[in-house]
Amino acid sequence: MRIAPCHLANAFLFLTLQFFCSLGFGYASFIGYGYSNCMTCHYNPHGNGQLNDYGRALFASEIAARPFWNKKISDEELAKRSSFTFQEPTPRAIHPSFKYRDLYLTANPGGGGTQRRILMQADAGLAWHFDEKDKYILVLSAGYTPEPVNASIEKEAWNYHLISREHYLRMQLSEGHFLSVGLIDIPYGIRIVDHTALSRVGIGLDQNSQVHGVLYNYVEDKILFGLHGFVGNQMRNEIDRVNGGSATFEYEVGEKITLGASAFHGVRDTGKQSLLGFHTRVGVGKGSSLMAEWGLNRLEPKMGDATTGNYGLVVGTMRLVRGLDFETQFEMLKSSFQESSDELYRTSVGLIYFPFQRLELRSRVVDGRSLSPNEVKGDTWSIQSQLHLSL
Repeated sequence: MRIAPCHLANAFLFLTLQFFCSLGFGYASFIGYGYSNCMTCHYNPHGNGQLNDYGRALFASEIAARPFWNKKISDEELAKRSSFTFQEPTPRAIHPSFKYRDLYLTANPGGGGTQRRILMQADAGLAWHFDEKDKYILVLSAGYTPEPVNASIEKEAWNYHLISREHYLRMQLSEGHFLSVGLIDIPYGIRIVDHTALSRVGIGLDQNSQVHGVLYNYVEDKILFGLHGFVGNQMRNEIDRVNGGSATFEYEVGEKITLGASAFHGVRDTGKQSLLGFHTRVGVGKGSSLMAEWGLNRLEPKMGDATTGNYGLVVGTMRLVRGLDFETQFEMLKSSFQESSDELYRTSVGLIYFPFQRLELRSRVVDGRSLSPNEVKGDTWSIQSQLHLSL
């Protein structure tokens, strides 16, 4: 049994209608609040990584709930208490941060499935501002990873689970022009919190795919352009270190509506990989948004035949009340257009709760299905609960 293209289109339409016909407001990214530029809140021009002071204040005053705060305390006061030290952010050289993310996974709930606790992230970060106008900023972050990132490291080694997430110097060359040098994420497609999504791990750009290189960015109100040249992660003795480049472009075509495209080409010892993706982000109402991405993935191994496949992602998030959101996510991955290739589909629904600025609670039900030309395998179900602490 196979899913025809029309079925995929129907799934896309169903999720779109489900989102826009619901009686609530929500967000999947800050574009729903009028922030289409990730650099407004992050040191990394493409998002992810550490938040700057403005990003912390925005989260405290607009996104997170406030059941534990006195009603007499204004949102402006909450913004002033959003820094690492719980005090009003003041101009200073050192901006520390800490992130902790825990996952509780129940596979095949109700059917005798297993339960696991996975410590996904425990990172300490530091941003060093060399001048008052923030033209030169050094960003550092290191922490825990559940799986070893270096196959040659013995399990007893002191750095078996230690990884440098990022260490780069961001420089503002002139108005709108930035240069980042060092270890940083590869800019490609939409950055979403779910690093296990098929649009990330399915194409080889997962949580631990940072590389050393030089990233150029042009940023203005409606445009974000990034051009990245990289030589793999030089801190790891990787068997399959990637060298190459990527480019991404996003333009705000209307109020809270962006269109973008990304390209990637990498060379490894085992072969070559090329990616081409297109994405859109749409903000609706106060904080609501819908995101979608589709792309092609071509692999050219040194041994064997070249293959070309595709992937897709749709995410819709609705605000129920301030700090509480309902999220729906649909993913697909086909590694090759050949008839013998399997197709992967994943659908999830869940709740996201921000009781206050520094805490995030997530819970979702995930249904996965793998289809092959000769059989339809049974669905795989799981319940995922996540705790994210950010200081």
